[in-house]
Amino acid sequence: MRNPEVDRSSVPRWAPLVFLAAAATYLIARYDDIPQRWVSHWGAFGTPNGWTTRSIPGVFGLLIVGLVVWVVLEIFASVLRARGAPELLPVREAQVRMLRLVSAAMALLFGVLSITLPLGPYVGPAGIVPFALVLGVVPLIVGGMGMNRALREVRSRGHGEAVEGYHGLHYSNAKDARLWVPKLGGNGLTINFAHPWAWPMMGLLLIAPVALAVTVAVTAGR
Repeated sequence: MRNPEVDRSSVPRWAPLVFLAAAATYLIARYDDIPQRWVSHWGAFGTPNGWTTRSIPGVFGLLIVGLVVWVVLEIFASVLRARGAPELLPVREAQVRMLRLVSAAMALLFGVLSITLPLGPYVGPAGIVPFALVLGVVPLIVGGMGMNRALREVRSRGHGEAVEGYHGLHYSNAKDARLWVPKLGGNGLTINFAHPWAWPMMGLLLIAPVALAVTVAVTAGR
């Protein structure tokens, strides 16, 4: 059962729903002002190469995606709370707070894009990309700080061995010979950045998606 004393979520679970509902309400109120067609995608050099038409999926599609993201992240949050050692409860609560920060940021991004793309003000990729980057980075920074506080709390309670090598959003332990180690939440693996093969492995993992992204961008820009 969840301990309310450690449930210090900085973002209520319903906050993303408020952002999405507010955007949906605004779009419904101004539905007749929405143009029949608007730019929704740009190529590598800022050239429009994708358009959306005024329809229920076109107008509200991003908000539906935001709702799906909220549901998925809330499921992850429930799983995190339901499993794991009791001494790691502060860490799990910190992970839940980070998930909800990410969910709120995504809902805000989808809400803003749902309104500005068809109704303006027009900002284009030069405004959208930095905005999206900020909304992507801030939750990770704030969440990482929360994870560090939770780890310090666990160590102060005498359970340092359970979190040895974990540092906020990464794992680094020179005494651990493993390259891949379990995540604190128990879902999946993470890299031991003290391992000599850590950065070569990261490079290998990044080559494929970067190459794919470059290929798609170049192709779309032609």
